[in-house]
Amino acid sequence: MKIQFLLALTASVLICSCGSSSSSSRSKYMDPHAEAHQQLHNQLVQEELQKAYQNSINLFTGTYSGTFPCKDCEGVHYKLILKNDMSYRAEILYKGKSLKTEIQESYFNFLENDIIALNDAPESTSFFKIEGNQLRLLDKNRKPITAGPSDSYILKAVATASKNESLPDTTKVRSLTKKRKDGIVFMASDMNKSWTLRYFSDDSLKLTMKQGRSFTAKLPKPLPSLQPEILDYRVKNKEGEMFVHLVEEKCNLNNSDQIQNFKVNVKLDLKADKNIYELEGCGSFVPDPNLEGSWTIIWAKDATIDKAQFEGRQPFIKIDIDQGKIFGNEGCNGFQGQIKFKAEEVVIGPLAGTLMACPNMDISSKITGAIGGNTLAYVFDKDRLIFYEGSNKVMVLTPAPE
Repeated sequence: MKIQFLLALTASVLICSCGSSSSSSRSKYMDPHAEAHQQLHNQLVQEELQKAYQNSINLFTGTYSGTFPCKDCEGVHYKLILKNDMSYRAEILYKGKSLKTEIQESYFNFLENDIIALNDAPESTSFFKIEGNQLRLLDKNRKPITAGPSDSYILKAVATASKNESLPDTTKVRSLTKKRKDGIVFMASDMNKSWTLRYFSDDSLKLTMKQGRSFTAKLPKPLPSLQPEILDYRVKNKEGEMFVHLVEEKCNLNNSDQIQNFKVNVKLDLKADKNIYELEGCGSFVPDPNLEGSWTIIWAKDATIDKAQFEGRQPFIKIDIDQGKIFGNEGCNGFQGQIKFKAEEVVIGPLAGTLMACPNMDISSKITGAIGGNTLAYVFDKDRLIFYEGSNKVMVLTPAPE
């Protein structure tokens, strides 16, 4: 449905509904009552046109998300939020290349042929075409991009996250909830917590040390690296500079129980201090506590899931944030695997499980195939958890009954 058509149709209906009169048939001296009626009519037309325009905008505003191809990274995770006041916010994350989410904010316009133009955006992401409940990225000439599969340039409508009210009331969950509320995205320290490094959702990086020293600055783009699992940052402010070296691999200092996903080295050089501080520790992204617990699988890869398909056994998953594990049953066989958490993503390792034969094994295979060995973006839509692989929805879940 085209926004220009909606506006034109509304205007024509309003004009026709009140009738029309030519200027030649009007009296030289208009009846005051007729004049008042005409003024009221004009006002009504303007008000209804404004409502129609706003309603048309409301059809397309919302949050859209997807992953575009990338030549020198694992993919560009792109989230676009179109607001009712014609402003937008774009959040761009170069997966495997940077921890920093780039933010673009400005206004958008509607062009002909259902095309949206983002003001102040890079040329490569300036134009999108509305296609139902999704947006298609266009090239600078407002044409579909032909390189690669056509669905590689799709942003699908998603819902904003909402809190899962059925979370277990544990100390771990409360701690994660507070960190998320404080805007902490990534956190690192040594075993004795003599120093702590925090990366926040506003792109600020803060190091605090027990000696009372601290260092805060905006996180820049990472230094060039040929190894995607390594990220190096050189951070400066007026007090000095800090080098941060991150290696994505299991990290367990001094045989502690806490296994984390990044080895972290920090080198701090303050102008007012003769010492150069070299710190070593482990770090991880702060998991979303809303993921914790058991979830009933109701849809997977185009298949609606119901326990009647599996002799009364309802497929489910259970996410244990503290252990970094995912468990579940696909209606026939139990399975388990490792799960890691990143910014707005989960990384699920290969799944191991039992090998019984049951009815509807094709549906069971869709369940394990949707999540096993995949990196998935996720959103919460009211009480539903939705997993996406790139721009494709692969699984829908609801909180499991107590």
